[in-house]
This record gives sequence, structure tokens and C-alpha cells, in this order.
Amino acid sequence: MFQAAEMPAKLELPGGNVYSARLPHGSVEVLGLVFEEAGSGKKFAYFCDCKEVTPEARALARGAEVVALDGLRRSGIRRT
Repeated sequence: MFQAAEMPAKLELPGGNVYSARLPHGSVEVLGLVFEEAGSGKKFAYFCDCKEVTPEARALARGAEVVALDGLRRSGIRRT
């Protein structure tokens, strides 16, 4: 049976670690994830559908080989 569980800040797996950071998305929060390979230490950051990237999330992603970032736009820009 499937049971939901809260994502820890650091999830240790045999192949590496997954780090999570809460990111604002309007009135709710989404999770940004950073995957770190055990052998090489290489990182991949996945920040999807967020309104901003927090300092904590930027620190986790520092040095990442690839960052997938979606949903951001400059503040104050109006679409016509």
C-alpha cells in the first residue's frame, strides 16, 4: 500500500543524495530538488514551477552541472 511521507531535507540513497528545498509558488510551496551523484559529486538541480528561488535553494544548487528552472519571470513585467 502507498503511504505519503514528508520529503526530508537530505535523502541518502546508494547512488547519491537528494536534497530538497521549499520554494514559493503563490499561496503554496513546491519542492526544489538537487540530485548529487555519490561517485563524482556532480549535481543536477530541478526547480520547477516556482515563483522565486530562495537563498537556501541557490546554495544547494551551487556548482550544479545542470539546473532545470521553470516558471520564473521578472517581477513587474506586464503581458499585454
